[in-house]
Amino acid sequence: MDRVLLDITIPTILEKTAQLRKSLTEMLSVCAIKSPLKGDVQLCFSEAINNIIKHNPVARKIRLRFGRNSKHYWLELQDDGQPWNPSSYDSPPLASISWDAEYGRGLPLIHKLCEKLNYTDGIDREDEFNNTFVMQWIIPERRMLPTLLIIDDDESAVRLYTSYLEDSYNVTATHNAKEAIEHLEENTVHVIVSDIRMPGMDGLSFREYIGRSSANTAPFIFLTSVCDKETITKANNLGIDDFLLKPITKEQLVRAIERISHRSTQITSLLSSRLNHNICNLLQPTLPQESHGWKLRFAHRNTGHGGGDLVFFQQSMDTINITLVDIMGHDEAAKFFAYAYGGYVRGLMQSYTPPLEPGTLLEKLSAVALQDELLSKVILTCCTLSLHRDGNITIACAGHPAPLIIHDSGVDEVDVGGELPGLSQYTKYENTQFKLTDGNRLALYTDGLFESASNNSARLYLENQLCGRMRSSLSSDIDASLQTIMRVFDRLAGTPPNDDSLLILIERDLSRHDS
Repeated sequence: MDRVLLDITIPTILEKTAQLRKSLTEMLSVCAIKSPLKGDVQLCFSEAINNIIKHNPVARKIRLRFGRNSKHYWLELQDDGQPWNPSSYDSPPLASISWDAEYGRGLPLIHKLCEKLNYTDGIDREDEFNNTFVMQWIIPERRMLPTLLIIDDDESAVRLYTSYLEDSYNVTATHNAKEAIEHLEENTVHVIVSDIRMPGMDGLSFREYIGRSSANTAPFIFLTSVCDKETITKANNLGIDDFLLKPITKEQLVRAIERISHRSTQITSLLSSRLNHNICNLLQPTLPQESHGWKLRFAHRNTGHGGGDLVFFQQSMDTINITLVDIMGHDEAAKFFAYAYGGYVRGLMQSYTPPLEPGTLLEKLSAVALQDELLSKVILTCCTLSLHRDGNITIACAGHPAPLIIHDSGVDEVDVGGELPGLSQYTKYENTQFKLTDGNRLALYTDGLFESASNNSARLYLENQLCGRMRSSLSSDIDASLQTIMRVFDRLAGTPPNDDSLLILIERDLSRHDS
């Protein structure tokens, strides 16, 4: 299933491309796409956009769309100029082009760095954009392992410790405190292992800095050759979890990390259980089973930590409005932001005078996600829809997976999409309206439903199996269908799954249109 994460249109002016480049770079960071893939996407974008602006003077506007599916990230560029087909370009070998050549390297680079290219022109179809150029990259395999950050300026030590730990952790290494701070600002880390003597900010100052200015509560270990009493005392006063001396064996390092990770998990679980249970209960997904001539059923699987999936509804005379929010993150800070956003979305929906337009609600949510000092700290996706008594559905999405229409012949995505909330000012979200055919169903879901498997091939298999069961159980009543689908999910994704997962099934209640 394709998922649109970014959608921006600008005039065809070289100076304006900086806006596209900035938005794309921010989105790559949001998606935690790392080098070298991040650099490949940025480079291909730059070369393609330069070709459009410099060599297609008729073009007046350019549209950038970036998204993903189960196998690929994709970047789509559209323009309204004359046809140009870079995918059919007979690319000479890069080695045959001089590095100081003024022109000629762009398209060969794109061909080399992309896994797949596709071009179509819409001149004969009278499309708004004449040219559509799509570049694709394979999504790297993601291992579901805890993340560990090593900070040490000794390259050989970094390689040694990485070899010790890479089978059990996703290891990232930085060579100074500045790089580590930058990494912590954009990534979740479960364990930090740091040297003390380093150029620039030393390990003690680094620990003091993140303890004072960061929400990161990851267990912290010093691994160093410095062993004088004064240093050890200073380190312990900074609230570290362990102090290890070099040289160290693999067994000693692994055992120490496992011990403090287990202790940290126990403490986090205890603190989490003490959160206000009234708030927790208020944020549990809830929906009426019947409303305004519609049947609604949902199932929810929770990992027990992190942000979570939130569902809110509001009923008026002729409509029930539903908002589905997926808060990203897997730590206690993400859970706090889920509470904060939950309260805001609930208030926003209740304060609206009918009719509530889904696109308008998402625009207000996006403005808050960009400007509010607290709520701008978290990433979320959102889908809002209005179920009308007459059988029509109005829907808008912000970075969220498109809903699915389930029918006898298969499962199709609703043609709706929009960028993540809070990426840019004055973001607009279009409303899509359609009528659900009697006997068909609509499925809303969070991305954990299809992405809770352990690797890319398993995720694709999970998606295919769930979609197949959605279609094959269409003849069953809605409760039995939901149970059947979730049994497949539990069997393939495990209990608990790797990510919070929520599925809502909706169909017309032909016996109670006047409810």
